[in-house]
Amino acid sequence: NGPPLTESAPHILNLSFPGVKGEVLLHALEELGVLVSVGSACHSRHPEPSHVLQALGLNEQRLTSALRFSFSSFNNTREIDLVIEYIAGAVKQLSRI
Repeated sequence: NGPPLTESAPHILNLSFPGVKGEVLLHALEELGVLVSVGSACHSRHPEPSHVLQALGLNEQRLTSALRFSFSSFNNTREIDLVIEYIAGAVKQLSRI
């Protein structure tokens, strides 16, 4: 979700997982040790969908299934690959509910 990578912060990634509520996926990943957010850092206490994502024209399903991932120079490709595996498993499991 968002502008092209050349026009955005290189360490933040926002993805939607249609069919799964972002808050539910957040908790599933949290149990696996992966910390993500459903909103921007400056609005973490407000559960409403991101006004930035709304301005981009995302539909309701993409808005409510969006997660924000933040990376640092301390992350490595193995960690990212593991998170991708966790996400795939969690989305598959939660989609059945």
